[in-house]
Amino acid sequence: MLSWFEQKATAIHLSLLALGIKGIKLGPTLPAYLTPTLVQKLQSRFDLDLDLIGEAQADLQAALAHTA
Repeated sequence: MLSWFEQKATAIHLSLLALGIKGIKLGPTLPAYLTPTLVQKLQSRFDLDLDLIGEAQADLQAALAHTA
């Protein structure tokens, strides 16, 4: 999961993509530089998860389910 509350998140996101990490969940909103075409390419190549609006408890449970 990667939250866009700071500019550092862009550097972290690019680093994760460079490492080939897939299934990254972005939120709570998309950064302004992500165009619809770029989002589509990231989704197809890196399995980008754009389930942007969710309840905190449900998001936490979903994240913890992947660690088991």
